[in-house]
Amino acid sequence: MGIEIGRIEREFILSSLRKKAIPVKIHGDKKWADGSITQIEDELLEIVLDESPAAGFADGENVRIFFSYYGHVMTFNTAVRRAGAGVVILRPPSSVYRDLQRKYERVPPPMDSSLEFVLQDSRIMLSFPKSQTYEAVEKPAASPEFDPRSIEELIHSFKAKMQSSVGSHRIVMFRERKPESLEEELIAHTGKILYMPKIDGLLPEEEGNLKGRIITRAMLLGAGNDVEDSADGLVDRLPSMIAQKREQMITAELYCPILYERYTVGYIHLRNSSGDDFSIDPELVEYVYQFSRVLSYALEKNGYFMGIAPEGGQYSAQIIDISASGLLFVHSSKQLHQTLLLYTDLDIVLTIGPKRIQIGSRVMRKFEDGSNT
Repeated sequence: MGIEIGRIEREFILSSLRKKAIPVKIHGDKKWADGSITQIEDELLEIVLDESPAAGFADGENVRIFFSYYGHVMTFNTAVRRAGAGVVILRPPSSVYRDLQRKYERVPPPMDSSLEFVLQDSRIMLSFPKSQTYEAVEKPAASPEFDPRSIEELIHSFKAKMQSSVGSHRIVMFRERKPESLEEELIAHTGKILYMPKIDGLLPEEEGNLKGRIITRAMLLGAGNDVEDSADGLVDRLPSMIAQKREQMITAELYCPILYERYTVGYIHLRNSSGDDFSIDPELVEYVYQFSRVLSYALEKNGYFMGIAPEGGQYSAQIIDISASGLLFVHSSKQLHQTLLLYTDLDIVLTIGPKRIQIGSRVMRKFEDGSNT
């Protein structure tokens, strides 16, 4: 919601609202009004509305108050004690929040609303390493270089390009094995490209189209949580990795992960050695990155990622609140908790009174609260 302010600051701000007649907005169930606070006591807070009558507020109704205090939008929730002509008496708030994190207000659902959805052909991916990076699998734009309709033709065109661009190349998949080397471990867990245009012990900085896509030293220093080794351990292992490459006469190298949603399913490896009259420049990195995305899409369309498919189920869920940008619901199903992953796309049916509305949706946040998801 935002940052909760302390009790002393809360009391000072509420007092300032009254003394300076700072406008406030009161939002209820499908109604709202403008007004100003005229009285504050231990057990009540009085708001005089700009228009009369009292916009239909009812005794006991839950309401939300919004106001701007020196450029900071703040809010609190409370309840109506009683409403009269042009006046609403509220319970004083126990909490006030500032620096609101959401653009749109969340409101409780109407009493006659419900939510339904069906999960079918759900996939549970267990054999691939999870990545810190999420890559949506989307149909690529038409391109003479990449045709995802045939995996064989797609890989053939990629190999033809690589033979005239780099010393050696290969595509490695993690379907039958786990990451083993430091390079594989880094790209599998970060989901980013390990790009070494020169084997000099330094990783390049993010520039141009590569920004946010490649592994940098600064990233490794803060990467320890989801990588098996500590961050310091990863950095400590880099010199020995570089020294080994120099012994092997490697002059440039690239490891580009193949991402499928939250999983690193494989990678593309390019290498130049002493005597190769090639360079791995940023334009070639961009080409390989785009190929990895098209390859992931082609693999999906050809059933490569089909795993354990639980039975499709129909669910009716309790709505907690809803806004112009999202809907929060709760459900106790363990199967649903396991199946409904982050960034899952699904169609929901929202019923409000006599209206049934089908809405394309994507899961953006998920957490557990006791036995519920």
